[in-house]
Amino acid sequence: MKTQLKVLLKHWPRRVTRFLGAGPSLFFIIFILMPTVTVFSEDQNQYGFGRPSSQRYEGELLNVKGLSLANKGDYRKVKIILKDKINKNPTDWSLHYDLGTLYLLEREFDSAIEELRKAKELDLNNVLPRVNLSAAYREKGMHAERIEEIRQAVLVDSKHDLVLLNAGIAYAEHDFLPQAVVFFKSVQPDSSYYAVSKYHQAGVYFLQGYYALAEECFRIAKDEGYNADPDFLDVILKAKEKFGPIKNPSLGDYASQENWNPGTHT
Repeated sequence: MKTQLKVLLKHWPRRVTRFLGAGPSLFFIIFILMPTVTVFSEDQNQYGFGRPSSQRYEGELLNVKGLSLANKGDYRKVKIILKDKINKNPTDWSLHYDLGTLYLLEREFDSAIEELRKAKELDLNNVLPRVNLSAAYREKGMHAERIEEIRQAVLVDSKHDLVLLNAGIAYAEHDFLPQAVVFFKSVQPDSSYYAVSKYHQAGVYFLQGYYALAEECFRIAKDEGYNADPDFLDVILKAKEKFGPIKNPSLGDYASQENWNPGTHT
């Protein structure tokens, strides 16, 4: 799997900007302050198919104990403290990271991008600024930059489960579905992101027409404690009943694609 990821990243299509300009066929809406939102894929609306999608990123601040993106707080005061610390120590990447993350929370995306870029440049081997920077790019509609940033994050650390989850979401969002599966499958079972990665993997399998695999991943996500939408399982089972385990049998079972070479994707 690690070799497969390296091949995927090495051969990332240079035509991505042109591709994105045409508009993706999957519509994912990503909110920072809302954990889930139901969205629909046009080519699956006959089933009433909808599944939650959310950008996941590191929310815990490194220099302010007890304050995270999941909790409300006096962010104005915290920003003043962080700016004062930055004036005293401008080369501390974690301070810029914290400030950028607060701006991200407050949906001040230009300021978030500026601070997170500084954090990244100060520590190029740290994936946290890249993950949050990719989220800010997504909110700004800078799709090519978002995907490139998360791609670079995987190059820095191909075993970081938060990075792999976000890479899978980004690739799936822009219709690179086989690549998205590679990323989701790379998230380790002992990771806190394993359940949500399996849920997203189920969604990708569904869009590809692999209904038996979609059901399997859905059940794993639920068993692992993810708050899976039961309506999604109903949709999967109805599609499976209508078309069988695979919508297009000529594709073969997904196991035959285990050695798929991401470098062949154009």
